[in-house]
Amino acid sequence: MIRSYRSYHFFLWRILGAIIPLTFVYAVLVRPASIRQDKNAKTELKVNVVQQSASTFTIEVIISGSIPGPSCIARQIAVDTTVLGQINHAGKYVFIIPKMNDPSIIELYNPVQDVIIESFKLSQQMPTTSNR
Repeated sequence: MIRSYRSYHFFLWRILGAIIPLTFVYAVLVRPASIRQDKNAKTELKVNVVQQSASTFTIEVIISGSIPGPSCIARQIAVDTTVLGQINHAGKYVFIIPKMNDPSIIELYNPVQDVIIESFKLSQQMPTTSNR
């Protein structure tokens, strides 16, 4: 390296040596505050049968508030377990479920924490509605 490049190189590294630590300190000072979720917050869960045909149930799940985990899945348990869909946040979800001869159970299940959030029973006539 020639002398002029060496002096530019030395000058550049002095500037970077001062700017990089100041940038880190600035980033720590201006970062947004973390949002704490209340673990005791209630989840409002309402399950309705919107429509019933000869071969299917159309079930509407309305969640207001936060779900007690990162996400949950809706599954139907009868002879075998069928995953109906995934629930990630508050909102309205609609699932179409085929009727079965045997009663089946619809569960909202949190696979991360291995917890059943809510379950209700479907029969041939009408499912049991749940207000939580």
